[in-house]
Amino acid sequence: MQYVPIELGAVRPQDEVRVRFTDETAVRLASEFGRITPQLEANLTPQGADSVEVSVWIGRDYVGTPFENARRTVAIARSDVVELRRKRLSVWRSALVGAGAVAVFAVIIDRVFFQEDPNPLPNGGGINPPPEGLVVLKVPIGW
Repeated sequence: MQYVPIELGAVRPQDEVRVRFTDETAVRLASEFGRITPQLEANLTPQGADSVEVSVWIGRDYVGTPFENARRTVAIARSDVVELRRKRLSVWRSALVGAGAVAVFAVIIDRVFFQEDPNPLPNGGGINPPPEGLVVLKVPIGW
């Protein structure tokens, strides 16, 4: 995931964004969120022309209870918002993770299905064939 800047007018209701506040707002919101922080990851909902509603997940303090999905919502002025960033899936990171998963899967298949049989067949074959219906394409990947 990466965060890309967006305009406040482009935010749809309940969009999850990283919002950065002015220092004065961060101090004022400390009583609501338990710490002074200039930025939060929150759901943001525009409320009219002059304010936005910031909803922050606080359930990490209540894991295992009915309050696990609890959110605290606070209305703030639009002028108190310094910057907004939206989460976006990184194409390159996703491609690398996908390629890595395919490589790991290929190694596992190679190690599980193509090991030498400790009880060789009478006709001299020493490699276990893959289960019926598994062979789609034979590619030698063993080392």
